[in-house]
Amino acid sequence: FFYVRTKIDKTTAEDAAKFPRTYCEERVVQRIRERCREAMNTGKVGSGTKAFAVSAVNKDKWDFRALLQGKNIFRKNFIK
Repeated sequence: FFYVRTKIDKTTAEDAAKFPRTYCEERVVQRIRERCREAMNTGKVGSGTKAFAVSAVNKDKWDFRALLQGKNIFRKNFIK
């Protein structure tokens, strides 16, 4: 399974607007990843599930490339 959290750019922009003095993009994204992991553990999705934080606007940021690589690995190993 893949757990994909989208619209990271929107979340980081909102956080920057709300907390301009203490804003740290990496901290916000790390907090999002942690919440995704917590949600997966609570939902009993499985320990092998990977969480990806992606933006549709800026694909060079965060985990978009890792998601594509994971998708390709999945396709090679499980889809024939």
